[in-house]
Amino acid sequence: MDDSVEIKKLMDYYGRISPYIFPVIALGGIFDTLWQSMGFNNFAYHYRKNSKLYQEIIKYFAELALIRVEAIIEATGNRAGILNINDDIAFKGRPMVSPERWEQDIGKYYKEICSTIRDAGMKTTLHTDGDITMMIPALKRVGFRGVQGWEGGADPIIVNESYPDFVINGFGDISQVIPFGSKEEIFNHVKELMDALKENRHFIIGPSTIIYEGIPFENVEYFIEATRQYGKY
Repeated sequence: MDDSVEIKKLMDYYGRISPYIFPVIALGGIFDTLWQSMGFNNFAYHYRKNSKLYQEIIKYFAELALIRVEAIIEATGNRAGILNINDDIAFKGRPMVSPERWEQDIGKYYKEICSTIRDAGMKTTLHTDGDITMMIPALKRVGFRGVQGWEGGADPIIVNESYPDFVINGFGDISQVIPFGSKEEIFNHVKELMDALKENRHFIIGPSTIIYEGIPFENVEYFIEATRQYGKY
């Protein structure tokens, strides 16, 4: 299916709203498509066995991801700037697989995808749930420039000090502080993040996952207001 016309229309729309909000094109990744298509029990079995079926399914979804990337590059005329790959490789406090196995099984495909995006003059970031601090070295080696997310107890100070050149996008706590916190608690949360990450200039504050329907709108406004107050250089 050729979506190039729709993608071009989307880029034109992004161009019109870009003075007010920075839109980023996103596409699906490899890992969460893999385990969701297999079911977690089957995935766990074949992952442990490192079976041929497991390897072939990874290759299949990697090829689809690369095709989508190439189509976006062609349709946007390199205007996208950043491509964000949505691929949950962690949940809450830890990755779902070890960094070593992720890099061994999936990393080589992402290396090609990230290289293709880089050659087009764009940058690649990853969205994932969970605390993926221990995954950062592997992500950097295959070509990811940063991560959108950061939940599950990830420590902004440790991340910033250990990987100062890695782009950090997110960290706003949508599990507790933003949905249930008072104005003061939300402001304190944003200030703590800015104190830890702002001066490095590799930080883009935002929700750790998404602003969902159940979050009070006034709390979202507090989060934005606090960001404006503490985020200016």
